[in-house]
Amino acid sequence: MKTKKIQQIVAIAGFIPTFAFSQYETAQNVTFALTVSETVDALVARDSEGKPELVEGKTYLRYENSFSTTRGAITTSTVEKGTKVMTMKISNKDILEAFMGAGIILDIKGYSISFYSGGDANDAFHLVKAGSPAINVSEYLFFVEEEAASAENFTERTISTEYDDPEKDSKESYTRNGNGKTIVKLRFQISNDESSVDAYLSGIASWSETYRVFGKGDDQYGLIVPGAASMNNIVGEDKGDDSTLIEVRISMTAGSLIPAPVSPR
Repeated sequence: MKTKKIQQIVAIAGFIPTFAFSQYETAQNVTFALTVSETVDALVARDSEGKPELVEGKTYLRYENSFSTTRGAITTSTVEKGTKVMTMKISNKDILEAFMGAGIILDIKGYSISFYSGGDANDAFHLVKAGSPAINVSEYLFFVEEEAASAENFTERTISTEYDDPEKDSKESYTRNGNGKTIVKLRFQISNDESSVDAYLSGIASWSETYRVFGKGDDQYGLIVPGAASMNNIVGEDKGDDSTLIEVRISMTAGSLIPAPVSPR
């Protein structure tokens, strides 16, 4: 069961607002914490006389039993039904193992999951390992961006200074800071020979961003860098199996400049 569920969950991702003014990119390490809960049979299977049924010498579970017992002149008929919640935790390690199982990486040692934004990154998730090229996994791990309600704190200022002295160059400075919360709608899809899964989730993302200047002289450039972000209270269901409840927490570190190496977890 766990392998199947990880194959389903591996296609989940989140949306964090990010903006960039140049070809440069930023990366944020991502931590997934998923809880998958589903209803399963809870009763030990019993035969018509109430005795446990065995398969290869072992009992097994099912949803409903119906049996009768007779003692002397008294016959007692019983119908019982029962379920229980089976909960499974899925972490970054489990997701990386799913990528390994799909042949995308040979092993998980040293790998982390990063979100690249801005420039040529195309706002995509990557598998990152120090000393190795980053692997774009947006085919499996993706986000859906939609217009949604949000609450934002935002300040932006541009200051231009000009001099009467022609030998002095004019100056301009720009600052921008923002943070807020946004409703997010998440979706993951995956299909294989055994099953097809289409799930929807929604929740709240808390985010921040700051405009920063890098480099000197002619090589200077500006970039809005995302701060640490989190996505909580995210819940949903597997549309193909409405007995499966999915709860998600996603955290993202503050953005670091690429091509600076992204440290493995």
